[in-house]
Amino acid sequence: RENSTRPAADSLRFLERVIFNYLIGNADAHGKNYSLLYTNTKPQLAPAYDLLCTRVYPELSIRMAMKIGKKYKPNDVFIWHWNRLVPDTKSAHKNLGNQLTKMADNCVGKSKTLHAKFESQGIKSEIFGDIIAVIKSRANHINGGF
Repeated sequence: RENSTRPAADSLRFLERVIFNYLIGNADAHGKNYSLLYTNTKPQLAPAYDLLCTRVYPELSIRMAMKIGKKYKPNDVFIWHWNRLVPDTKSAHKNLGNQLTKMADNCVGKSKTLHAKFESQGIKSEIFGDIIAVIKSRANHINGGF
């Protein structure tokens, strides 16, 4: 935070990426996937990259590369684990809970919309349904755990 030109915005964007990687089933979201981009004077959070659903590949581990509140397994992560990522205040916890449910709902909706768009353009694959199933499962876990 202290090294960013936009510490508040970058902190929120970083948290959104952690949530997004969780939702899409990206167990390979490790520290090297988050970097700083140096501008004229100070660094800021670089654009996201290496975003993929590893969960649809059964030969890959379900274990997340980085813990969320001391938990590596996605189904073991509940609101109190997420709360460890923000300041220990009621407002921070409330805002995080709102962000989690909002992103979970949006991710499910947008994944379905994108799938329909691909199909309308003749782009079809069974893996799209598998990815959507992972997103729905993670979103349900978030929405059921709060």
